[in-house]
Amino acid sequence: MKKVLIMSSVHPWNDIGVLVYASIAAIILWLYNSLAIGSHQSFAMLLLVMPVWSLADTSLTTVFLTHGLLLALIIVYILKCISAMEESNFV
Repeated sequence: MKKVLIMSSVHPWNDIGVLVYASIAAIILWLYNSLAIGSHQSFAMLLLVMPVWSLADTSLTTVFLTHGLLLALIIVYILKCISAMEESNFV
């Protein structure tokens, strides 16, 4: 009798899902990096420590919604807007 080995993780769609997920993470981190360029780089780096630490153990959507990655993006965006307003003597 021949044994049939069934493995659910061998399906080719799994590879595509991993690539899409990694691409989404890369786009989010690229966006964060482009927002962090400016006068508040060290603060932006400190904001990203906990979400990246959580990303090692948790999924990207959980880190984005509950571990502070979305909040860090919002804070860095606001800091970027404030820096731009200060440079243009708007404030």
